Amino acid sequence: MLSAKNVALSAWRNFWNPFGATSRLKEYAERRLVGFTREQMFDVVSNVNEYPNFIPWCRGASVFEVSPNIYLAKLQIGFPPIQESYTSTVTTLKPVFVKSVAEPDNRVFKHLDTTWKFTEGLPNNDKSCVLHFALAFEFRSSLHSTMAHAFFDLVVQTMVYAFLKRAEEKYGPPSLNHFKKTTVLKKIS
Repeated sequence: MLSAKNVALSAWRNFWNPFGATSRLKEYAERRLVGFTREQMFDVVSNVNEYPNFIPWCRGASVFEVSPNIYLAKLQIGFPPIQESYTSTVTTLKPVFVKSVAEPDNRVFKHLDTTWKFTEGLPNNDKSCVLHFALAFEFRSSLHSTMAHAFFDLVVQTMVYAFLKRAEEKYGPPSLNHFKKTTVLKKIS
């Protein structure tokens, strides 16, 4: 488990060595058993309009429906003083998955692909599901890329945590401790 001290030390070291060996494409994937139903997790993840209420770096969100399962989401993101916006195509299949891909003509990302999948949980716990989360991104700006490399672990941990806390706010306590066991499937930072 990464401690806050280890994450901060890694961020400090990488921030002051921006020309060290880093991959520009960042990837992360995890699987974890969570104490909410597939439907509950799907509703939290697919409701992009609510992101500014619980994701720390999301400053605004607008959603435009293309079809019942596909919509465009314009997101404003940033950490002061850096603020940016981009548009993603979001594809959903309730309660199985939510996939968001940044439009190629944006100024922020060369590539951004976020996938959430929800599969059946424990057979003896109908208020559980297995959450599969995958994120792959590459910034256009070398400054953004350097910052992403420096704070990568903190960002991915914060992102998943924010969605789980939002589910808890909406649906009450989880039926099990979903912070107990997480399987990291892929990490390229």
